[in-house]
Amino acid sequence: MAWQHFCNRVNLYDPHSRRTATRDIVKMFVERKAAMRQWFISSKQRVSLTTDIWTCDITGSSYMVITAHYLDQEWRLN
Repeated sequence: MAWQHFCNRVNLYDPHSRRTATRDIVKMFVERKAAMRQWFISSKQRVSLTTDIWTCDITGSSYMVITAHYLDQEWRLN
């Protein structure tokens, strides 16, 4: 409530609803996942995957992150 009031007063940002934010984030995830999948299928690169798993002490929520690293044609780490 206070955030919406602040945003309306400064007129810089129109806050979205939680449903809109959730829909947009899921859409971005699906699009990015498809692009990454296509890259993995078509790429001749070798990829190293690492994972990190942790649990929030306060909420008990668990999280997992997967990170991919690879060397490009000019031997730069990506």
